Amino acid sequence: MNYQEINSAILEGRDVDLNLVEKNDQFYKYLFNNKVAYYYASELSEQKTEHEKWIVKRGNELNAQYLKTLEYTKNLCDKNDIDFILFKTHKVVPEVVDGDIDLIVHKKDFQKFLDVFAVEGFDSIED
Repeated sequence: MNYQEINSAILEGRDVDLNLVEKNDQFYKYLFNNKVAYYYASELSEQKTEHEKWIVKRGNELNAQYLKTLEYTKNLCDKNDIDFILFKTHKVVPEVVDGDIDLIVHKKDFQKFLDVFAVEGFDSIED
């Protein structure tokens, strides 16, 4: 596996040689482990393999689910007069949302926030 070629392609925003991709599970494991599989499959791959089509489809589904959850959170907080800030790290390479949602809530509203979401059946983790 030519990791240097893969890294160069990702950083330069170009596709890798198809010989590195075809029938090579290590290639996709490397992309997933470095959180660039969605970016590669959706933005860089010129001749999408079936695996890359699946990566893009699944990534889009997860991103849509994340957006739906954020909209639900906003509506629930608006309804209960709770202000929050979504905390997300800016990334140069687009990726699939990793599943957690980081919010900042005023200290005065924190218990109310937990209670409102508990009634809705959610588990909230204070960190």
